[in-house]
Amino acid sequence: MTMDEIENMKNFGPQVSGCLAKPPPTLSDPNPILPCARSDVRIQYHPDKGRYLVADKDVGPGEVLLLEKPYSSVLLPEYYSTHCQTCFQRVLAPMPCWCCSKVRFCSDECRLDAWESFHKIECQQLDLISGANLGKNAMLAFRILTSSGKIYLEYVVNKVKEEIEKPENEGGGPEKLGFNEEGVYDAADYRTIYTLVGNTKHRGVGDLFKRGLMAAFMLKILELTPFFFNGGSDPRNVKLQDKILVGGEENYLHNHIEN
Repeated sequence: MTMDEIENMKNFGPQVSGCLAKPPPTLSDPNPILPCARSDVRIQYHPDKGRYLVADKDVGPGEVLLLEKPYSSVLLPEYYSTHCQTCFQRVLAPMPCWCCSKVRFCSDECRLDAWESFHKIECQQLDLISGANLGKNAMLAFRILTSSGKIYLEYVVNKVKEEIEKPENEGGGPEKLGFNEEGVYDAADYRTIYTLVGNTKHRGVGDLFKRGLMAAFMLKILELTPFFFNGGSDPRNVKLQDKILVGGEENYLHNHIEN
């Protein structure tokens, strides 16, 4: 099935929306610098500890301090047939993918969200990904890449490199990393992930080799998907610099997701 045929199929059938997910709690008085936290919670930095959060006043039982949507998330393969790929809720009347029979969705809204975010990249390779028993952290690293896209990854990596090289007297410094141009620490920005501490220097050679090998394997899978090209991919035509960029990010994520 071609991409054009899939796009046309989106307009057919009942447009079911909504799911069984309960609404999340609300966050009162959000912090303008840290939108996922309350205004009395702030970010601090220590050379040995990195970034951490501090509450400016006593916190009572049951108070909501943080409310953050994850940058990326992944459903474990054993729940593919019973839970929605997008919202993770158990499905009562499952809706299939337009192109594969591997996953389920609870609504047309979730199906469309998944397709436009990550599933159009992963769809044809899910059997290979889930069958390889890569583990949840490897699958999450893969999902972060597919949902971000190559162009955005390239932009963020180059931007952070510029910020790392910026001297402190010009507004640089390690405590500034992860913030966007407006000085906001936004969980929807890949910079917050790219600047995490990975403790790579504390890992053994065998562990690093295993993670690097996993990254190379996932890169090969990406070459078989439309990730590098909007209309389909030919591994022979993927530029070397794109492989280095994406493979490096895959390896970086493998070293930073599990600390």
